[in-house]
Amino acid sequence: MAGSATIIKNKREGSYREIIWKWTSNGSGAVNGVGKIHVPQGTIVGMWSDPGSGVSDNWDVTLPGTVILPNGETTSVTDMLNGNGADLSNSTNGEIVNLDVTLFVPNNTEIGLSITNAGSEVSGYFMLFIWEEQMP
Repeated sequence: MAGSATIIKNKREGSYREIIWKWTSNGSGAVNGVGKIHVPQGTIVGMWSDPGSGVSDNWDVTLPGTVILPNGETTSVTDMLNGNGADLSNSTNGEIVNLDVTLFVPNNTEIGLSITNAGSEVSGYFMLFIWEEQMP
């Protein structure tokens, strides 16, 4: 079983897009590549997590991505967070993490949610903040 993730918010306010996933891990503590969403060009500027009760300490979030090129071909990105979702604390509910690196999201990208080391059949929330940039 892959675990599950549901997008409960995908809203642009001003130049920021907020995406919130509610996730539930499988018996192995994982959520694999689910809750996919298309996003426009932008920069990932922050993330927020609420691991919920029972989530293991040092759980990990990655955002696998697929960039759809103008010719229809695709290229994969292992983690749109570039490792910034590793070893998250299970006691930092609601803490916004402003990323200290620029993580660019190319136009026409599909992002999914993957979680590991969360604990067996537990739930939580993960939010992504993207500064959307207008195409020229």
